[in-house]
Amino acid sequence: MYPHLNKDTLAIVLIRDKSYVEKMLTHLIRKKLIKEIKNNNTDIRVQYYDLTDQGQKIYNEYLPESDKLLGILARFISEKELVAFTKTLLKIKNILISLGYVG
Repeated sequence: MYPHLNKDTLAIVLIRDKSYVEKMLTHLIRKKLIKEIKNNNTDIRVQYYDLTDQGQKIYNEYLPESDKLLGILARFISEKELVAFTKTLLKIKNILISLGYVG
């Protein structure tokens, strides 16, 4: 369905500081929306996270709505504009990485 994520990957994808991501993960664990997976057979030193049943329920509830909104937006954006937008996002991400904002 979706990959188990670790805080380093989340920090890169979200373009956020690792300490911020760690605080958010702690908050989501406290709310019982995610759980830590102790060992996913790759590297036991890395903590991976997965949705709890409650977190999965919320995810499933909002996924169709976000898909519907993306479908509506996609009708107004040409493929050429979408490619240009993606290239711009990648450029911004690379700049942030080069400046040390993303590890």
